[in-house]
Amino acid sequence: MKRFTFIKLMLAVVMLFTASLTCDAQGFRLSQRMHLKNIYTNVDSIVLEAIPTVAPTSDGDYLIQLPHKSKLVIAYNADKTKAIVLRSGFVYMRHYEYNVKDEGVRLILWYKDEHVYCGYIYDKKSKAGNYFEAMNQDEKDKLTKRLPFLRRIPTFTND
Repeated sequence: MKRFTFIKLMLAVVMLFTASLTCDAQGFRLSQRMHLKNIYTNVDSIVLEAIPTVAPTSDGDYLIQLPHKSKLVIAYNADKTKAIVLRSGFVYMRHYEYNVKDEGVRLILWYKDEHVYCGYIYDKKSKAGNYFEAMNQDEKDKLTKRLPFLRRIPTFTND
């Protein structure tokens, strides 16, 4: 009987330890989210009605109308120089802190480091936008030998 009680006690201790670690990890993510919410206070949503294409359509247009309007939800900092994308209609996107370039006709969110160059381009007049991404040319050359499908990915150089 003592052995059964000891096993129950050890199981309870392990469960309490696991629960405390899980709650602590969730609290960290929550505090991190609250930190971002304190910095990025201006939330704006942009409607995407069309996406650009590489080849022209049968009408000779380079835009395809989306069957359902999509929204790009962006949170800006106070002076609108940095932004994060909270929600977008694009499946594969990177979650970075983007630099903002707001021209009269288009909004450009971009991020660049030594590995990746990515972001969003949104045309205000036609309400069309697209996500773009490019890989560093030196890294692509190294990886293409092992992964040949990477030849199709656009590249950039740090020159």
